[in-house]
Parts: sequence; structure tokens; C-alpha cells
Amino acid sequence: MNITFTYRSVEKSSSLEAYAHDKLGSTVEDFHRSPIKSELTIYEEKLEKVIHLHLVSEHGEVIELTHRCDSFTHCIDKIHASLKRSLREMKEKRVSKQLKTYKKINHEPLEKEV
Repeated sequence: MNITFTYRSVEKSSSLEAYAHDKLGSTVEDFHRSPIKSELTIYEEKLEKVIHLHLVSEHGEVIELTHRCDSFTHCIDKIHASLKRSLREMKEKRVSKQLKTYKKINHEPLEKEV
């Protein structure tokens, strides 16, 4: 996964980029095999550190997450947890829709009758 990093009023950190790429890249690759565009904006707002993730999949699905914390690594950890949850929900919706389409084409009942 290719992540574009943008820094606003913060110095560039290669260690932070490596940490974010390892954490977020592996998660996205677990759920999507296709290339994905993603932007990670890192900045400070008053006394808080803020990270904003904008992710677009090849299917046109968009995920936008923002977290505010005391440290950038903690923000990345929170973004990672939220991203994992969002990707799992998107995958479940897509699989459910595919299953309904398959059953409709094959004339199978959508729900089992008891």
C-alpha cells in the first residue's frame, strides 16, 4: 500500500512514517488485494497531536478517520483499530451483497424456512 504523508506545522519523521506504514499497511493488505490510495495528514492542534487518514479503495469506498492524542504513535494505534473495524464492516457488507446476488441468480431462497 502506498501512503502519502503530509505534515502541517510538524517536522518530518521517518521513524513515524515507518511505524505508520508497518501498522496500517499490513491491515489494509489483509482486507484488500487491490491497490489503494491513502493519505495520512499529521499535525498539531493546540496541545493535541492529530492524525487524519483518508483512504480510497478501487471499489470507490472511502474511509476517513481522525484521532487526537498525546503522542503520534498512540494516534496511529487508534487509527489502526478504527481502520481494522471499518474494513471488516465493509468486507462483511460486500460479501453479504454477493451472497444475496448469488442466491437471486440461482433461484435459491434468501432465508431458510423453518
